[in-house]
Formats: sequence, C-alpha cells, structure tokens
Amino acid sequence: MESFPVIDLSKLDGEERKPTMEKIEDACENWGFFELVNHGISHDLLDTVERHTKEHYRKCMEQRFKEMVASKGLEAVQSEISDLDWESTFFLRHLPESNMAEIPDLEEDYRKLMKEFALELEKLAEQLLDLLSQKAGTRMSIASFYNPGSDAVIYPAPELVEKEAEESQIYPKFVFEDYMKIYAGLKFQAKEPRFEAMKA
Repeated sequence: MESFPVIDLSKLDGEERKPTMEKIEDACENWGFFELVNHGISHDLLDTVERHTKEHYRKCMEQRFKEMVASKGLEAVQSEISDLDWESTFFLRHLPESNMAEIPDLEEDYRKLMKEFALELEKLAEQLLDLLSQKAGTRMSIASFYNPGSDAVIYPAPELVEKEAEESQIYPKFVFEDYMKIYAGLKFQAKEPRFEAMKA
C-alpha cells in the first residue's frame, strides 16, 4: 500500500521544488488530501493554541457539555456504544468579519491568540491556493465548505420548481440558523430524523 502523502513545504524554495510540486499534484489527483509539515506555523503557537483551548474547555464548556448529555438522557449510550463520536464545539469566524468578540466566556488572551492563529492559517491557505492553481495540466477539484449567513433564507430557485410544487410548499423556505439548531439538537441521532425534523 502506498504511504500517506506528506508534503514538506520547506522544500518548495530549493532544488526539490519540482518533485515536491509533483507530489502535491499526485496527492490531489489520487488521494484528495495530504498532510503538511514545515508549513511555517510555529510549534510554539500550535502548542499554545492547544493548551488554551483545553483550558477554555475545562473552565467553560465541560460542565455544560455534561449537562447537555444528561438532559438528553445519553449517559447510558456510552456504556452501550463504544465507537460513538462525542463533540463539544463553538465556531470562531475570521473572515469576512470576525465573530470572536461575540463568543461568550473567551478570555482576552485567548481571543488575541486565536486572532493570531487565524491570521497564520489565512496566510497558509493563500499559499496553498497559489500552489494548487496549476496553469496547465489535468483538471483538479478542491472540495470546500462555504456556509451561508445565519440569517440566510434557503429555498430552491423558483424557476427550478414546478408551479404546483411551489404552491403546495413541497420545498418550504427555512432560515439556515434554524437548520443548524435542529442539527445540533439531533446530531447524536441517525440522519433520517434530522431530515424529518426539517420537513416538520
């Protein structure tokens, strides 16, 4: 079996640029992903982000997460299912406008740290996009996720829906934030209940 593609970005500035670019091309065409090393974001910064994030969870989120699990009656699930994914999340947005000032319970040092981290990630992303924009060669697809705004109203374009379906509201309009709230409330269930909840 081929080894997992690991790209050393430090080799792009020397004699190994061509084989490194070929390795990136192969990873995109045959794997769809790769791991970056020597990407320019310091280990000190990464370690500090990890330390502060764990501390923030311990101080502000762990108890809330346990209460949520208890309120949904999920304590017993852990003993029955050993491979269930558990997660406690919050979302920090860097662009186009930062939402860090709106997230409760973030200490000022943590906010500043995450702003610094986001800037470093932005620079790295731009570097990667520049590398991946090969001027000639095989076509390449890069899957990305770009969510609408929380207040965006989601519905099919009227010209794509038959008049009868539009009048009967087979495809009702919904606000994206409402969907995300339903998703968060049902994320531990199978996918089918989420879809049924959105229909309701």
